[in-house]
This record gives sequence, structure tokens and C-alpha cells, in this order.
Amino acid sequence: CLGLGYSFLVRGDLDAAGPVLERACNIAREANLALLRPQAIRLVGGAYLLAGRIDEGIALVRAAAAEVESRRLLMQEAAVLVLLGEACLFADRVDEASDAAQRALALARERGQRGDAAAALRALGEAAAHDLLALDKAEHHFLAAIALAGELEMRPLLARSHLGIGRLYVRAGDRDRAEDQL
Repeated sequence: CLGLGYSFLVRGDLDAAGPVLERACNIAREANLALLRPQAIRLVGGAYLLAGRIDEGIALVRAAAAEVESRRLLMQEAAVLVLLGEACLFADRVDEASDAAQRALALARERGQRGDAAAALRALGEAAAHDLLALDKAEHHFLAAIALAGELEMRPLLARSHLGIGRLYVRAGDRDRAEDQL
């Protein structure tokens, strides 16, 4: 259920992802699968965020982050912090988003989790893009995310990073570079 739900989620098929991930969450809880439960909770939270259920999504992502931290599930820590950063952006909590993404990036780099590092860089780009004075910083993060996601062949993340920097260039009034990215 986790794998299937995740693939639906990455493709943006929220109608299919939600029920499958909720089922994964219930199975993990009922079977007391300590390693899988926070992952399932995190992914359900992500699906809720994308579906516009912001408060529910944030609550689930925070619960997953708390469980990952309390159980010291080190391999999941960076990924859940990236999503926590994204969740905070949905709620316009830019400073919280930036803090979570910075922590995720530091942990991912420390642990050699390059995919999570790429996701954290994109989240940092999104957070910095909210500040008109930090557009150079946002560009730097997006370009680093694009380079790493491209190297790792993480096409959905690569697409989201191009979209993010394209929007940044639109905001900065640089139509040519925006068109290249978008």
C-alpha cells in the first residue's frame, strides 16, 4: 500500500493516493509496524496538503516528525523534515519552513541521503522565494536542486524545481529565463 500510494502521490493522482495511503496507515497502526507507521502518516499528510486539507495535512506531518524523532528513525528524519517545511509553506509559515528545510538539508548531507538533500534544496528555494530580498538565495537553492535531482534522475523533483525557479524568474520579471525553465 505504501509503494502504490506513493506512486499515485508522485503522479498527482490524489483520488487514488488518499485511500491507499490511509489503508497503509491503518495497517501499520494495527500491526504496530513502528518503521512504517510514520512513513505512512507522512505520506497521508502530504496527500492531504495537496488536496487542500491543510490543517489535517500539517497535523499528520507534525505527528510523523514527532514519531520519527522520538523513535530515532534516522533514515526517515530528513524526508519528514522536508515535508514539514513544505507543509509550513502551505500555511504561510515561511520561517518555520526554512528552518525545517535547513535541518533536513544538514541531516541529509551528513547521512549521505542525496535524494533528500535535493528535496530539501527545492524546499529552501520555495521558502526563500517568498522574500523579495532573498531571490538570489532562492535561485541558488533551486539551481542546486535541479543539478542534484538531474544527476539522480529524480524527474518529478526535477520538474518541481524547474517550475519553482521558473515562477521565481516570472516574479523577478525575467521572462526569457522563466520561459526556459517553465
